[in-house]
Amino acid sequence: MLRQRIFTTAMLAPLFLAAVGYLPNPFLAGLFGLIILIGAWELSRLVQLNQQPQQSLYLISLAVAMLVMYHISQPAIIFSLQIITTLCWASITLWALYRRRPLTKVSNRRPRILISGTFALLITWISLVQLHQTAGVIWLFGLFILIWSVDIGAYFTGRQWGKRRISPQISPGKTWAGAFGAMAAATLYAIGFSLWQAVPLVYMILFSYVVTWLSIGGDLAESVLKRQASVKDSSNLLPGHGGILDRIDSLLAAAPAYTLGISLLGLTT
Repeated sequence: MLRQRIFTTAMLAPLFLAAVGYLPNPFLAGLFGLIILIGAWELSRLVQLNQQPQQSLYLISLAVAMLVMYHISQPAIIFSLQIITTLCWASITLWALYRRRPLTKVSNRRPRILISGTFALLITWISLVQLHQTAGVIWLFGLFILIWSVDIGAYFTGRQWGKRRISPQISPGKTWAGAFGAMAAATLYAIGFSLWQAVPLVYMILFSYVVTWLSIGGDLAESVLKRQASVKDSSNLLPGHGGILDRIDSLLAAAPAYTLGISLLGLTT
């Protein structure tokens, strides 16, 4: 499994990073939009929206919403939505960390989950687009570097020392050792970017820690959906990784907070 994950990452990561580095904003918005639409398709399956006509209408509606938001959205409105989204993810993270009751399988449709999940996907997309527009490629790369570093730190420290589980009813594989590994990776990221971009270290550390814990909450939230739907992965599109949602679950919670933090730190143009 690890070898397959590494192979898939080695194939796709350079292409993705090249696109992020060189595509102009409208084309990058389209690439991110495609990824979000695939994630939305997986979300629709997790909440039992399986009929083809309804799925197609849902995805078309989301695509239209992204197109409209790209052309007419106001920075003040996006800023407010990012604040609301970050507070919601903070609440979800705390709920997931303290949840101890077993989760039950849900076989019926869940429109509220579909609506809230779609909102999260949409805010993530516009946050990525806005981050590229206002803070530039460096800070967009910074978001991905932080998420990937945290993921790697959690994975290897969890495998090596993980015993005590963070939320055994939701995700038995996630441990406090993995969380501390994620925090260590976030600390290294904060030090590196503080020196590189001349941002006060204390701000970068606090900022990175908040984003890290929200990313853990995003991961746990998707684990809840998969466990309730009795599936291991959101799909099998990415060998060794599962589906798109399995790859961007942390990003859904992290991107709005990260973009909001960059704005509050005065790092936008």
